[in-house]
Amino acid sequence: MRWFLFCCLLATCSFSVDAAWFRSNSIGQKIEQIPEQPNLQQGWFLYVSDGTVQEELLYRDGTLTNKTTIAAQSGLKSVRTVTVEDFSDPLKIQRTRTLYENGLPTSISVYSGTRLEQSIYQYQDRILLSKKQLVNGALKSLTSYWRDSDGALVGMRIVETSGPLIVKYFSYSSDMRAFTEGTESEMTYIARHEQGPLVSHIWKEEPGIVAPHIERDDGGNLIIEEYQGSDLIRTTYDTKGNMMLQLYVAGPNTGRSIAYTYDESGLLISSEEIIENPLRRTVKRWYDGVLETAREETENGVSVKSVRFFDDRTSIVTLYDRGTAYVDVVYASDGKTVLSITYR
Repeated sequence: MRWFLFCCLLATCSFSVDAAWFRSNSIGQKIEQIPEQPNLQQGWFLYVSDGTVQEELLYRDGTLTNKTTIAAQSGLKSVRTVTVEDFSDPLKIQRTRTLYENGLPTSISVYSGTRLEQSIYQYQDRILLSKKQLVNGALKSLTSYWRDSDGALVGMRIVETSGPLIVKYFSYSSDMRAFTEGTESEMTYIARHEQGPLVSHIWKEEPGIVAPHIERDDGGNLIIEEYQGSDLIRTTYDTKGNMMLQLYVAGPNTGRSIAYTYDESGLLISSEEIIENPLRRTVKRWYDGVLETAREETENGVSVKSVRFFDDRTSIVTLYDRGTAYVDVVYASDGKTVLSITYR
């Protein structure tokens, strides 16, 4: 009878949806005007409650576009089913049904045309243990969650029917949070240190698994030694997490170092890069936005020539006699025109 009266009211009454829209009771009577909203033009809601079933219907221009149904069951478990239907596109009607038990979602089903996607959750003592995903009844993936004695998540395993096995690990300590993710052939390790940097490292099956070496010195500075390509690099961070020094200790760039200085607020003031090899020493200084590069050529450990390059592309060449500077030659930005010669 209620639905009959409601249908009659829809057929005989003209709602002024252009000026305003309203909430109505179960027989379609206006009971509350809804403030105008830009994303809900020319529409109105109908709320229906019948015992353990509640419905919310959204109409636009007299056409039902969205419907939400909440059905509750009483018993040993508190069971509630929430179904959301979207009719805005008649050719692609979508329906999402979620089943809750004691407040936790145990399954989510999404219907779209002939496709059905399902997620099924398993709990123990209200803690999630696994999630299973299916498409049209066929298993797509299975995720298992590993926890320690207090329920904290320490790892997870993802098995996909069309992909590799994925494993993730989580670890916590007083001064570090670490995360590892990967497959059987490659793993990525990420660690966040207390008052320190974010450390990332990739382990591969070939040429083998190599983990970064991490320690602290007597002053509390964090020291990380790891490979980047073929170079073994030792990086030092202060207690505030600022990078202080990078030293290339092995590999093709052995002898290269970069030192950084900061102000009290942690802003970078300057950096100095030194590249050493048997015949040349290159120093790059950056200060207050200006880059200065210097190169020094040696023979048997004795300086014979040095070049300093400035931000305006001019340069000064200094020549040495048995290790002692005796003349400075200033060149223009073209590197050929001599601007001045000064003997010492």
